[in-house]
Amino acid sequence: MVKAVVFDLDGTLYDKTGLPRHLIAHELLHMRMLVRERKAVQRLRGVFCGDAEGFLAQLSVIVSPEHPEKARKWYLEHYLPVMIRALRRHYRVEEWVIPLLERLRRQGLLLAVYSDYGMVEERLRAVGLDPALFDCLAAAPELGGLKPAIEPARRMLKQLGVAPEEVLLVGDRQDTDGQTARSLGMDFEWVDRSQRPVHFKNPLLQYAD
Repeated sequence: MVKAVVFDLDGTLYDKTGLPRHLIAHELLHMRMLVRERKAVQRLRGVFCGDAEGFLAQLSVIVSPEHPEKARKWYLEHYLPVMIRALRRHYRVEEWVIPLLERLRRQGLLLAVYSDYGMVEERLRAVGLDPALFDCLAAAPELGGLKPAIEPARRMLKQLGVAPEEVLLVGDRQDTDGQTARSLGMDFEWVDRSQRPVHFKNPLLQYAD
């Protein structure tokens, strides 16, 4: 029996098409770091780094081997705030999201966001979502590593207070969201963006247009 529904954020609750282009437009002066951040994410995907500090340390060394502290400062104080500004200016939550969240909450289900980037609350607000709709806001890097690393997901479920078999994970990527769900025994619902409007197979998520 499902007790909680966990949503990925980027690409699931809003359509992130074009986001890299918007980030590049704002990051021309830091293009080298931006490119290396993309490479770092690929290298660290699924790697458990222990905790938030461990993740930041590994990310910073990949982004700037010569000056990791500079890379850390850029990532936390510049890159993530730039992402939030781009979201606020160019993106809005999908039309189905708020009605679905409100319906699931009325059914007594716990709701969570599990994202591969920090500042989850700020990013939700940027796309027009009230963080109060969720019982748990979890950033995988702050729990020790990116999806589909297992231990950060376990820590997220512990925060939510549910067992994996009681959870439905909703996400737009089979290789990260889907693999996370499969590794822990959670049900998974894939948001297929080739379909418009988005169609859910799980009856729990089906909604009226």
